[in-house]
Amino acid sequence: MPELERRLEGIDRRIRGTEQSARSLELLRLRVDPLHDRYQALSERAMDWAARLRDQASLEEADSASLKRTIEDAKAEVARAKERGRCRHRGRQRRPRSLAASSRCR
Repeated sequence: MPELERRLEGIDRRIRGTEQSARSLELLRLRVDPLHDRYQALSERAMDWAARLRDQASLEEADSASLKRTIEDAKAEVARAKERGRCRHRGRQRRPRSLAASSRCR
């Protein structure tokens, strides 16, 4: 019988140790869960911000490209207008201009 009692005592010790471990783990879970929830909320907000910033950057890039295209189109139109103006003047006889007038037209 002493062998059986020794085994029972060992089993009881293991059960108490397991129960103590379970209580400790439960306390730890109670402390960690709120931190995990906060971390998860922060992570979700960060992902939302990242998506918004990515969208905003895409819009800014598109606006920038559109603005560049508009500027280039305007420059081309100015160049064409200047060329048309030169072509009109080529067929006419040149009249002497004053120095001030000639410097403004160039």
